[in-house]
Amino acid sequence: MEYRLLGRTNQSISFIGLGCVTFGREIDEEASYPVLDYAVEKGITWFDTAEAYGGGNAQAYRRQALHVDDVREATNIIGSAEIIMGRWLTSRGCRDKVVLCSKVSSGNSPENIEKALTTSLDRLQVEYVDIYELHSPDDQTPIQESMAALAEQVESGRVRPAGACLRRERLCTAGLPREDRCHEKRRR
Repeated sequence: MEYRLLGRTNQSISFIGLGCVTFGREIDEEASYPVLDYAVEKGITWFDTAEAYGGGNAQAYRRQALHVDDVREATNIIGSAEIIMGRWLTSRGCRDKVVLCSKVSSGNSPENIEKALTTSLDRLQVEYVDIYELHSPDDQTPIQESMAALAEQVESGRVRPAGACLRRERLCTAGLPREDRCHEKRRR
């Protein structure tokens, strides 16, 4: 497996990551474990999840497409990707072998980032995530406020690097300090 440094950090991550969006949705917990085990066996260290993967926003999808009722949902027979990841990490004792990336997708206000991160950490059964990102644009919250909230989480130690996968460069760079925006322009 090829490994690279993550941005300006000293964190090494695998060049190939495992996206966990289908865990708890198309792939149940029992079937997820062999996939996760195989990924680690092959040297994959980067695992990508989000509050909405498998659970969260996918709950409505499961009700409609899979006819999952509230009773089944409440018993976690079909759980969120983060719950599955947390149980797997605990059962395998391999937290030190993985780079966890999670994302907030339920709104980018500072209050919601705090709440979403706390809930994600609980589901993942970890004290911090290696990467935490804004998953989607939020027209209700200025990007500068969202990025400042992420910076607070980095300072608290609950998040290592933080960022955004907003697919709109102007939104991402608008939240950067001036010196970082200048650096970004020089790289183009």
